[in-house]
Amino acid sequence: MRFALISAALLTSVGLVLANWFAEIQRDRALGEAARTAELVARAATGDVLHVEQLRRDFVPMDEADRVQFDDKVRSIISDDGIVRFKIWNAQHWIVYSDNPRLIGRWFPGDDQLAQALAGESSSMVTDLSDPEEMEERDFGRLLAVYVPLRLDATTGELTGDGDGEVVGAFEIYVPYSTIDAALADDLRLLYLSLAISLAVLYLALFRLVAGASRKLRLQAAMNAHQATHDLLTDLPNRRELVARLQDMLDRRYGDKYVALALLDLDRFKEVNDALGHHRGDYLLQQVAKRLTTCLPSHCFVGRLGGDEFAVVVPLHGRDDSHAQECAEAIVRALCEPVLSDGLTMQIGVSIGIAVAPHHGDEQDQLFRRADMTMYVAKRAGGGWAMWRPEFEEESARSFHLATALRSAIEHGAISMSYQPRVSVKSGRVLGFEALARWTDPVLGPVPPNEFVAAAQVAGVSLPLVSHIVRTSLSDFVALRRADPSLVMAVNVTTTDLVMQGFEEMLFSTLDAAGLPHGALILELSEGEAIQNAKLLHQVLQRLGDRGVKLAIDDFGQGYSSMDRLRSLPLNEIKIDKGFVAKMQADPTDRAIV
Repeated sequence: MRFALISAALLTSVGLVLANWFAEIQRDRALGEAARTAELVARAATGDVLHVEQLRRDFVPMDEADRVQFDDKVRSIISDDGIVRFKIWNAQHWIVYSDNPRLIGRWFPGDDQLAQALAGESSSMVTDLSDPEEMEERDFGRLLAVYVPLRLDATTGELTGDGDGEVVGAFEIYVPYSTIDAALADDLRLLYLSLAISLAVLYLALFRLVAGASRKLRLQAAMNAHQATHDLLTDLPNRRELVARLQDMLDRRYGDKYVALALLDLDRFKEVNDALGHHRGDYLLQQVAKRLTTCLPSHCFVGRLGGDEFAVVVPLHGRDDSHAQECAEAIVRALCEPVLSDGLTMQIGVSIGIAVAPHHGDEQDQLFRRADMTMYVAKRAGGGWAMWRPEFEEESARSFHLATALRSAIEHGAISMSYQPRVSVKSGRVLGFEALARWTDPVLGPVPPNEFVAAAQVAGVSLPLVSHIVRTSLSDFVALRRADPSLVMAVNVTTTDLVMQGFEEMLFSTLDAAGLPHGALILELSEGEAIQNAKLLHQVLQRLGDRGVKLAIDDFGQGYSSMDRLRSLPLNEIKIDKGFVAKMQADPTDRAIV
């Protein structure tokens, strides 16, 4: 509406300027046309009556016969052409002739128009006959006074219309301005109407064009503003918007109004992304975003921080943080449900760390840091959610040290290998060995394998770690196998290792470089990882099996595995958990399972 009013005002202003300009042109044209008509009339009236001698001297009266003839001719012209007043001036400002006899023989200084005519240029002006010097009692109204120079032909000595002739006098003719004004008014009305219609059409065309462009610009501006604060893939608020919203809630928090910040990291997302492709990874992230917005109350603010990390800001109604825990449980339930894509089932989990203001900190930076360290505590515990506790500070410091020290340990070969024999119960013969990685940190001392394997995933050095383990164990195995070529070597791997880009290439290049048959290697995967990621692992395990590598499930029986799921995997061995074996003599059920 504002644009329409501004456009209308601008076009109206332009229209008024153009109208005045065209009106001035039209008025000048009308006056010029009237002046030319008057000039023709004047020349026709004086053509063969006026003598040059009457113009050259101060004043020479006309002969009576010439004056009568001139009067008759002028009266007919005045009658036919509506001329009100007719004067002839000589060059000395004497009136040689006028239709008003009282003016003949009088001298006047004249005006600018007379001076212009005596200088050789026609001129005109709108006036009346009210001046005393006109000696006119009648009211003719507004008149157009036209002044035309009288010229002498140097060759013939007669009056001429040639523009090069000598100026010897001037005509002064008055015609009614009302007829000119009426014709001019009609022309101007038509002009104004045409101009108004043209401007209206132009306004409508421009309004439609510019309004459309303006609408597109507004939409683009709104889209740009939305994109500046939202994630392109999931359409969730981005990190900047979430931080701003959290800060706003912290600033407006008062009394017992608490605010919880929950940071989410998807478990096994990297495996899905690497094994199934980025397009399915993107689809999975979009589904996660939809589930988060669906499973949480509307007052919760959900955002994507980047990658597979999300965040939720939960306004609490009091000091009780149970509502934040309920939201975390709802997220875990929603995200643990499988995601279907083109008939393929994708299974992930989630690790959630929660920090509550002001109980766990008043500043957003502190909340983010504590929620982040709590999220990694939950991840190391196998997923789910955790609420920040002071002791997590020490755990976080340990985790940070592990991530830094582990990278250095891998680079300097500080990860050592131990080999546990695989012995046949029936014959007592050694069938092979299981490679066990060991690490003793100078500061922390011996670090359990499950802890430094998890630290490797956090630090992003999983592939360097498993590459070191595979290369070292296979290098040592070459010497062990010389005594018995039937021996095999088992190496423990994770789902992350198996689906990581570059793992298969590293594995087979190491086997080939050591001169070992592919069947001499057994890759062991824990029961939990195999069952949770059966769909994801099937293609990878099938490729490894097709090239001769043997595959085994480790610690079977610790979880609640489905035999149908196990049968879907191309496995060569199942290693039963020692808990079943230890109790099988006393428990018939365990003995039957074994």
